Amino acid sequence: ILSSALDQRTQLPVWEGVHVMWSGGGGMSASTSRLSAWELEALEGDDRKGKGSSRKAAASDESFSARPERAAEVKAVVNAAMRHELAVFLISAVTPDVAPGYDESIPVPMYFELIKARLNRSYYRQAQAVADDVRIIYRNCVEYNGADSPISQNCKAVTDATRTAILKRTSFQVK
Repeated sequence: ILSSALDQRTQLPVWEGVHVMWSGGGGMSASTSRLSAWELEALEGDDRKGKGSSRKAAASDESFSARPERAAEVKAVVNAAMRHELAVFLISAVTPDVAPGYDESIPVPMYFELIKARLNRSYYRQAQAVADDVRIIYRNCVEYNGADSPISQNCKAVTDATRTAILKRTSFQVK
């Protein structure tokens, strides 16, 4: 990793998130947190044409920082998915010896160990972001193997169950 691509404070890649300073307001002190750039939203009333209004970050009610127990729920779902027998090819990074040409044909590799590591580093701020990465696992599988392949069918079963459990707050169950 190029040193210019590292956040000088955290030494993490800049694409892993940005630091946001939250104003305390009303005499309260400001606080900072690290957010994924994908989770920044414009506040209501934001002028998207840029006529004098600045963009600010808004935290969702479902944010992990506001509800740490929600992050624990999502981690439990990801761990359950990783233990399922159909997830065996979805856990670790795909290597060229297992899938020749995968790294050339799949621009955004995704697998459960990476999602788990990101959860442990507080990379994600919302459950939806985790569910989106789980969806990438399935898309990559179909892109490389074809939609009708047995591995893609198994992948669909595991990723659908994972996304459902994350988004609907149910237990992980492959159908």
